[in-house]
Amino acid sequence: MWGGMEFVHRLLRLLWLQKFHETEPFYNLVSYIPCMVFQRIVDTARRSISTLSVFTDLVRSIGDRFYPWDQQPCPTWKNSREAGRYGERVAARFLQREGVKILVRNYRARCGEIDLIGREGNELVVVEVKTRHILARLRPEHAVTWAKQRRIISTANRYLRELDCRPPPVRFDIVEVHFAPGQWPKCRWIRHAYSLTDAGLAWSR
Repeated sequence: MWGGMEFVHRLLRLLWLQKFHETEPFYNLVSYIPCMVFQRIVDTARRSISTLSVFTDLVRSIGDRFYPWDQQPCPTWKNSREAGRYGERVAARFLQREGVKILVRNYRARCGEIDLIGREGNELVVVEVKTRHILARLRPEHAVTWAKQRRIISTANRYLRELDCRPPPVRFDIVEVHFAPGQWPKCRWIRHAYSLTDAGLAWSR
């Protein structure tokens, strides 16, 4: 087993030889490290990187949830996908300020996706967020078509089946986010935007 001082001495020697283009390559340093020790170093490095990645994702997630997206100027419009993700953050913070407790974000099932699921009083609120540039001609709510409503209701039905408790009354809302680069976003909250009757569906248990 090599000692710490010997390892440092050989490391410095290899660095010196590399600096002056001597013949002994730097990768020979690995030959001074026993295989078990080297593997332990590699495994530790991998675990550290993995832990750091998880921690970074957690910090980013917490920051997204508490950052005042709805009270900051809109960024530059890049594309519809990025604007949509931004709009969902804005809508979530807006609803939280209005007293809605956000339970789930981006709930996905085979039949579709729900942007936000929250609770206001004794009602479960299913929210579809629509973000549009301030210069867009059509209102954002018009993008929630009859077919889109049916997909959202089917997805909500799937979510209710996963609950361990008795399902609460469900309300379907739309939050419009008007995106104006350099200006604060403007939100329009449409409560009871549509219902099961409007979509021609009923709950299935």
